[in-house]
Amino acid sequence: MQEYKELEQCAFLYYLKKKHPILSDTDLRHCLFVLLEYSLKETSRVLSININTVKTSRYRARKKINIPKSITLKKYLQNFNQNINRNYA
Repeated sequence: MQEYKELEQCAFLYYLKKKHPILSDTDLRHCLFVLLEYSLKETSRVLSININTVKTSRYRARKKINIPKSITLKKYLQNFNQNINRNYA
């Protein structure tokens, strides 16, 4: 089961980068943490960075993806991941 989750995460990152090539590796990492529902505090602890840095990174990723204000980054990424699983599973 753990291997399946890891493959699913790899597919998510691959297709996210393919759809949004402007995203950096840092942006992708933060998007994965959002998808995995890590809090700001958890993300900052895992990456050993300040919470404000996490906020800034999430904001920049959101801006690069060009998500409307009415949709959260988390919701966008969850929908994106569901579409991947539906179309490529």
